[in-house]
Amino acid sequence: MLQHISRPLTYPIGPDEVERGAALQELGILDTTPDENFDAAVRLAGSSFDVPVALVAMLDEQREWFKAVTGWDAKEAPRELAFCNYTILQDDVFVVEDAELDPRFSENPLVTGDPRINSMPACLSA
Repeated sequence: MLQHISRPLTYPIGPDEVERGAALQELGILDTTPDENFDAAVRLAGSSFDVPVALVAMLDEQREWFKAVTGWDAKEAPRELAFCNYTILQDDVFVVEDAELDPRFSENPLVTGDPRINSMPACLSA
């Protein structure tokens, strides 16, 4: 269960947000059933990088939806909590070394409560 947020969390919106959202909707992948290929990919990522949580996430207007996830029971999270809001703005790997010390994430309930995200490497794949 997510903790109470003491203040509204803000996140950046990219200049291509409308186009990105339309492309995601056009894919027709949101809210689809689990897929063994995605599940295998997150299991491999989790074991390869020795991390407790690995996932494939997609951002729509309101949420971060998980196509596949290992190490966490969630199927989605509110958009304002999504680390991926920052990932989608990068052209390269996005790394958060210590989420508790990073002002973008230090008050995020995903850091202060379950699943207690401490660090995060992420990449955007088109």
